[in-house]
Amino acid sequence: GRKRKREKRRARRRMLATRRGAPPRAGSCRVPGRRRHMPDRSRPWRTTSFRRRASSASSSASSSSRETFASVLSSERHLWREDGRGRMVGTVLERGRAGDHGASPFGVEVELVQPRLGRPRPRMEHDGYHVYYVLAGGGRLAHLVLGDGSAREADATSLRSGDIFAVAPRTPHALETSEAGGMVLLSISVPVDLGRWGGRGANRLVRGAAGGSMAAGGGEEVDPAPEQITLKGQDTPGCLLSSRLRRTAELLTFRLPNNDNRIAPIFDPFRDCTPFTCSIEILEPLGRIPKHVHDESYELFVVLSGSADLFLNDSGDPTTAAEGDTMLVRPGNFHSIANSSRSERLFMLSIILPNEQFARQVWEGTYSGKLEETDVSHLVE
Repeated sequence: GRKRKREKRRARRRMLATRRGAPPRAGSCRVPGRRRHMPDRSRPWRTTSFRRRASSASSSASSSSRETFASVLSSERHLWREDGRGRMVGTVLERGRAGDHGASPFGVEVELVQPRLGRPRPRMEHDGYHVYYVLAGGGRLAHLVLGDGSAREADATSLRSGDIFAVAPRTPHALETSEAGGMVLLSISVPVDLGRWGGRGANRLVRGAAGGSMAAGGGEEVDPAPEQITLKGQDTPGCLLSSRLRRTAELLTFRLPNNDNRIAPIFDPFRDCTPFTCSIEILEPLGRIPKHVHDESYELFVVLSGSADLFLNDSGDPTTAAEGDTMLVRPGNFHSIANSSRSERLFMLSIILPNEQFARQVWEGTYSGKLEETDVSHLVE
């Protein structure tokens, strides 16, 4: 009997040690002072948080001083974990397996790139794009050429706080920094299409020689680019084939009809030939995204600053997503988002896949200037 009890105690200790070292399930991250929420995969939405529980030093910090999410992540109080790839991360929304009902096609993490000796480890997405948002710090994005068991740097681009860049599928690359505090990133994996998740394949658009768009492999013009892309000097030399970088302070904003909200497109099918549209959405105090539905698209929202109330279908009770939370709305669900604050703007990073007509609606909206300096200060450290 004693031997059996010892074996049970040892097995329990091994199980607890494994749990502590394992990556958290989607929805298991906790925000200090908030109720834990475990999402139901059968529901048409999912909300998770990527703010990890801070150390005891955070409890003594003054609650009166407002911190941006970027400053929280870049502080020494934030707790990181090392994953199996040797990266310091915090899982936000776990990318599900293809064919798994209710699974998310997106994977969302926050990552701390630390200075290190020697060459950084190569990265590559085999079946999707990767969107990175530099929240704090700076570093380099290096394009690699893979050889026989080795990686050679082809070229590199400097990165700074506020940069947003996307890396195309099967593009070997590496991220590195020399800053003592490291470089803090929001990292999102986006599949090429939704075919493996039970949706229709996303039509990947390729720019035509006359400035329109062409269906991949077709050669027939199907969707001319909106005129404002050329009028505002936003033309690009070609498709996003390796990587493309855009700086937050240089993004243009547009307003949709009968709407005071501003949308700043970052990546879209017309300029980058991506099957998705990535943008920053800004809601003024008491602003609202009207109720609408996407027949085929998944829509991902990451709250960067402020608080969002998500209304689903006929429900009058919203789900509130605070700064640092992620919301995923699945196809066929009516939804609207409101900013309930009377004084603060709401900032969200959004990705819609497939694009449907969203990018065209934004580019054909009313131009409202570049992102303001006060906007950028809410987003990065």
